[in-house]
Formats: sequence, structure tokens, C-alpha cells
Amino acid sequence: FLIACLILSFIFLFKVFESFIVILLFAGIIAIAFHPLYDRILKAVRGKERVASLLTCLLVLVIIVVPMVIFFLLLGKQAFETYKFIQHEIQFGVLDPYIKWQSGGLIYDSLGSIREQLNGFVDLNSVDLKGSITDAAKTVTSFLVGQSAMILKEFGFLLFSGFVMFFALYYFFKDGAVL
Repeated sequence: FLIACLILSFIFLFKVFESFIVILLFAGIIAIAFHPLYDRILKAVRGKERVASLLTCLLVLVIIVVPMVIFFLLLGKQAFETYKFIQHEIQFGVLDPYIKWQSGGLIYDSLGSIREQLNGFVDLNSVDLKGSITDAAKTVTSFLVGQSAMILKEFGFLLFSGFVMFFALYYFFKDGAVL
């Protein structure tokens, strides 16, 4: 009976810590990668482990997290601007010489022999290239905006996970030699 209770307790304990395992592993990997920097900062602050650990955590934040956040913000902005650009260019006919589905169109002429081989199987005259390009741009933009919305929706969890990761990272740096 005691062994069954212990096994059940360990299963429940694992369920509680399951969501933290990835965060702790990520913090461990970062601690290993930045440990030489921690050692240099520790020498610079004359052996004050708490100060060195805190400064190293702040540097990790600046070196990794800030550029990643900026990258995703710029990616979303660029996707939206690209969609607007494609929609504008198609609407005002700037892309017509390239996408018209007849002789003289860049895509039409580029496909040459492939177009002739496919003509027996697919009705290529019914292809709406403008609509397809607009739909593709809209789909990609919608996906990226949806991902951004999901990130914002999960912002609380991201903050909590980031706090746990940096808390663990602080102690991995501070007590890394003991661990």
C-alpha cells in the first residue's frame, strides 16, 4: 500500500512540474552557454555571486529576449505591409504585365512547355492569377496576425514562464558550481 501511495504521489508530483520541465531545461541550457560570461562578471564584481548572477540574467534578457521580441513585432508589421502592397499593386494594375494569363505575361510565358503539357489535364484558362495571389497574401497575413493574436492572448503565461525561467537562471548562475 505504501509503495502504491509513493508511486501515485510521484505521478502527481510529475504532473505538477510537467509544465515547468521545458522552462527549466531552457534555463539550464542558457546558463551553460552564458556561464563563461558569468565567470567574467563574477571576477569584475569581486566575487559577489548575487550581483554577478543578476547582471548576467539582465544581459541574457538584453541579448536574447529583446531582439526576439523586436523580430516578431517587425515580422508582423512587414507581413501586413506586404499584403497591403500586393493588394494595392494588383488593384491599380501595376502587376498586370507580369501576371496576365495570356501571351506576353511573364508567368504565362515562363511556364511555356509545362503549360502546354498541363493544358490537356487542367483548364488553365480558368486560372484567376490575381485572385490567387491576393488570396495567398491574405492567407499568409491572416496566419501571422492570428499567431500574433495568440501570442498576445497567451501573454500572461509568457510572462509567468519568463519569470520562472529567469528565476531559475539566476540560481543556476549563482549556485551552478554546487549543482
